[in-house]
Amino acid sequence: RLVDRLNKNKNIPKGSVVLLQGGGDQGVCEGDSSDVGPVFRQESYFHWTFGVLEPDYFGAVDLATGRSILYMPRLLEDYAIIMGHIPTAQEIAERYRVDEVRYVDELP
Repeated sequence: RLVDRLNKNKNIPKGSVVLLQGGGDQGVCEGDSSDVGPVFRQESYFHWTFGVLEPDYFGAVDLATGRSILYMPRLLEDYAIIMGHIPTAQEIAERYRVDEVRYVDELP
């Protein structure tokens, strides 16, 4: 629906790409001695467009082709010690049904 609606808008140049930033991780509260941070809530437009539940993602939609790309954070292996399995780009592509997944540090 997003691609169709924006392509009908005469003010949007042909070949445009929509880039959305998801919500960011807020970390732990200052003075908090636990390893549990505040409850994360995804940015609503980003969630509607991509369905992503995790923080620190970006997403792009090419209006000419309708292709969607997610940019996921590149997490250190140490992350898995506390938070469990780190999903691969392929797992994220399958989970959120996007055409391609790259890492945030690869954003052009």
